[in-house]
Formats: sequence, structure tokens, C-alpha cells
Amino acid sequence: GRMAAVDLRSGARIWDQNVGSFNTPWLAGDYLFVTTLDSEVVAVHRRDGRVRWVQQLEQFSDPQRKRGRIVWTGPTLVGNRLVVLNSEGQAVAAVDLTAFAVTRHIPLDANPVQMVDDPVRPRVYAVTPGNGEIVELSVEKLAVLRRARLGAQPSHAKISADGKYLWALCR
Repeated sequence: GRMAAVDLRSGARIWDQNVGSFNTPWLAGDYLFVTTLDSEVVAVHRRDGRVRWVQQLEQFSDPQRKRGRIVWTGPTLVGNRLVVLNSEGQAVAAVDLTAFAVTRHIPLDANPVQMVDDPVRPRVYAVTPGNGEIVELSVEKLAVLRRARLGAQPSHAKISADGKYLWALCR
């Protein structure tokens, strides 16, 4: 896949990079952050497309046999950490932007399908349909704070601008 920047006034391509992803990049300051198809978190300079750093994440649940490809979702920027989810339900990974390294994996009980960032507090919410939960995670403490059991399979969620309400779409 390719990642590109286009000048919307002229339609001219400014830069492109050989970065493939199914996820929307997160723009913060001078950098675009994206999780790649190769299980990496990449920081690309928004003006010229230069790669600032690459952080490799786990690619396989069985690395010896290269089986069980892990798909990463995100990132979402909360404070000075990027938060990404993986398809194996093993963890939420927090990447510290001051050290450019994964600082912690937070285990979950089921595969997350979406992450919603809290607009008021340094928290994210992981939607885990396998166990019917929305999991509230503290990005400061790098820990699970609460679990909301919905009884149905949540697939998507949205949080209010004031951070007081979270709505979930269930199957």
C-alpha cells in the first residue's frame, strides 16, 4: 500500500510513502501516526513524508511457526502515548512518544474491534464483542479501570463531546 499527501488546492501530490494500512492515520503536531499491514507503528512527517521512526509490534500469535497473524487497530493519541489494539485480544499496546517505544501491554479478555478515545480524560474504551464488554482503560496508569458488560455483542461505540455518555451499537 501507499500513503500520500495531496495539496487540495492544486490536486498535486506532495509526497508518498510505501506504507500500507487499513487504519486512518492520526495527525498530531508535525507527524502522522499509522499502524501498518506489517504490524508496525510508523511516524511520518506530514510536510515531506520522511519516516521519523518505526516501532515493530508482534506480528504472529505463534512467532516460531509464523502463524496467527495479528492485526493492529489504531492508533489513538492520548497524552504522550499512542494506543493501539490487536486482534488477538492479548493486549492494548501503549507507545511512549518521548521514548518511541512500547511501554506496556494491557491484557484484555476478548478481541477488541474498536477503540474510542475520551475527549476529557486520559482514557480509551475498547469494544470487545467476544465477551460483550466495553473496557475502560487508563492511559496514565496503563491499566483496566472498569468493564461495562452489555450482554449483547457491541460492535461500535461513540462517546459524547463532554465525556459523560458512551453509546454502543450491539448485534
